[in-house]
Amino acid sequence: GYYYGREVLFKYHDDLLGELGRESPNLLTILLDGLLWHSKEKMQGRKIRVNYYIEDIYGNPDKSRDPWTSPLARLVALGDNQTFRHPAVCKTLDLKWKKFGLQIFCLKEVWYVVMLVAFMCGHVQDPSACDESLHWVRDLLMSMAVCTLLLQMWVIFSHLRKGLMIPIKIGSVTIQFPRAMASIWNLLRITSCILLIFIFATHVPVCVNEECLASTGNVTDCIVTGRSAHSMADDGVSAHFRRLLAAAKTGGSVTSVTGGSTTPKDMSDRAGWAVVSIMLWVQMFQVSILSTTMAAFTYTIGIMLDDLSHSLIMILILIAAFGSALSILHDSPFNEGWDWTTVLLFQEVLGVAQPLYSDISSLTRFLLLSFVTCVTVGMLNILI
Repeated sequence: GYYYGREVLFKYHDDLLGELGRESPNLLTILLDGLLWHSKEKMQGRKIRVNYYIEDIYGNPDKSRDPWTSPLARLVALGDNQTFRHPAVCKTLDLKWKKFGLQIFCLKEVWYVVMLVAFMCGHVQDPSACDESLHWVRDLLMSMAVCTLLLQMWVIFSHLRKGLMIPIKIGSVTIQFPRAMASIWNLLRITSCILLIFIFATHVPVCVNEECLASTGNVTDCIVTGRSAHSMADDGVSAHFRRLLAAAKTGGSVTSVTGGSTTPKDMSDRAGWAVVSIMLWVQMFQVSILSTTMAAFTYTIGIMLDDLSHSLIMILILIAAFGSALSILHDSPFNEGWDWTTVLLFQEVLGVAQPLYSDISSLTRFLLLSFVTCVTVGMLNILI
């Protein structure tokens, strides 16, 4: 092998792996073969001694300040599966992962797992936010969300300042984004933290003091909010909510009032919490890389979704088109608006909870059959 001239070769070609990957990818494995030395003598168990000369692909932080242009990053961007099965690359990845990669990854994931647990305890267990014993959990969650968002913003602005951008093509337009925003995981974390902070800052829990209710029996007088200095009107309690209070005072259900789910603001907040919960749980998919099998499965799903994206877009367009036409005809059950019609069409595609179409016109039936033919019979069979 030419590892005898390795230092000179990599010295005169600062971006040797990048040049080979762009100009002649088939030479990458030949280059990597030269970074191995095999002993002629066999050891017990049909093993042989091997020397790895991987300093130049391992990378040096003092020489490569930008990790996106490091030798290993070039292999990620330009190499293929055969390249990553090479013993020299496998050894490099194994060393990096065991020396510092695994520890850093686990520390990051522990942070996000704690956020998820705090969210489950503070908001899923108590959606009304009326349990005072869980206030510290919600405060902890908000503190972690603020710290996470500040750190992410600092990384993004540092990339902007240093010009560390990545081109992302959207249709025929190419837009430069900070490299930190190229990761779907970072985008999920930023979005979830922004939602958490915004809802926490604007949410006003409306609760009933149980001790007051037990002693007085007057629901209206026992209402407490997150801002005791403000009146109920200032806290945005709707007239509908006050009518429920009056009903509860005269013998109605107190349970429906204590949850505070009757105010429009509370409903929007809960919708926000629901979106955040999905984002926090989806981030747990990243933990799958700790298992080689799960990592391969997740990677395969990503490739599959990328391949299916074009067909799924066509299905969505067909649903929107036929949903508009059926909404205009206004036959039951498509007379509840375009949004409800699209839901029914999604049910048709998935084959769940299909309603009866006994009172629809011939044109509506024709459009419905055409939709099922195009999407269910056509597009989905192509995917299968």
